[in-house]
Amino acid sequence: MTPTQVTNITNAPSTPLTFVERALGRLAGVRNGILIFGQDHASRGDIDVSIRGLMLLRSDADANRQMELSRLAAECEDTLRSMVASEPVVVAQLLGHVLDLVAQIDAELHSFPPATD
Repeated sequence: MTPTQVTNITNAPSTPLTFVERALGRLAGVRNGILIFGQDHASRGDIDVSIRGLMLLRSDADANRQMELSRLAAECEDTLRSMVASEPVVVAQLLGHVLDLVAQIDAELHSFPPATD
């Protein structure tokens, strides 16, 4: 099994607060992996962790009917996958786009209405 395969994902919806907290935690890890990969293109493990985090975030977003978050996570994941196979010049060009997508996901999560569990 490769690090980017997702197994045992529960597609049960969670409370809004739990969903947002979990997604923000995953997003922080995703961002860190992207930034490390941006500095060292040989750090394939970091980008694999980012891709897995996006897959989990997308699965949670689907389970909670957050289609825009799911779409953004899928686009970010696809772009990361293309970065891995790209030359350093292309990686540098795509890095800004990927970080913009992460910022859009972050903004979307922070726009959630406050809820109590």
